[in-house]
Amino acid sequence: MTDDLPHASTLQVMNCTQDCPCQSVHVWFYDDDGEPYAAACLLPHVARKIARDMSDAADLAEAVALKNEGRLS
Repeated sequence: MTDDLPHASTLQVMNCTQDCPCQSVHVWFYDDDGEPYAAACLLPHVARKIARDMSDAADLAEAVALKNEGRLS
C-alpha cells in the first residue's frame, strides 16, 4: 500500500440517532493523535458489503503473513 495515504490508528463506527431520516452508518477515521481526519456516511447495504470485504481482506492478510513466516504452506 502506498505511504501517501494517511494511517488510521482508530476507527469509530456509529449509527444515526433514531430520529435521523437517513439512517446511515457513519465511520470516523482518527490519526495517531486521536484527531478525526475523515468520515464516511454509508447506506446499510454498503456498510455490510464493506464489512464482508474487510473480513475477507483481513483473512488474506493473515494467511499471507503466516505463509511469509513459513508457518503456512
